[in-house]
Amino acid sequence: MNGNPVRFFQSQRRLRQGDPMSPFQFLRAMKGLNQMIRTAKSNGWIRGFGVLTEVGVAGETSHLLYADDSLVFCEAESFAKNLGCQVGTLPTKYLGIPLGAKRKSVDSWNEVIERCDKKLGKVKSPIFILREKIDTN
Repeated sequence: MNGNPVRFFQSQRRLRQGDPMSPFQFLRAMKGLNQMIRTAKSNGWIRGFGVLTEVGVAGETSHLLYADDSLVFCEAESFAKNLGCQVGTLPTKYLGIPLGAKRKSVDSWNEVIERCDKKLGKVKSPIFILREKIDTN
């Protein structure tokens, strides 16, 4: 503690998804992520993009770390391979909603509309009963 090693301590509580982290903990995690990305870049595992100016390339940007967000600029296939992930294709679904489908395509939304209708059909609310009466007339 305070720069000196101490004996192991048993943690009593856990940090779970959605729990607020202290700013200090977040900064430590971002510092580690920043160093890992810089190491990957220096080893040639990932490449960023160059910013062109009047005098030439000003530098290469591989990532941006904000207060609550992280952006990594590199080729998706090589980054996924290094992380052990797969690269998918569009169109696909995320949380049941189609991604990458044509926005004006009604067919891509039919499944979502059917699921919403099915869930709303179970709700017994005066508003929905009134709607049924209006629809039948």
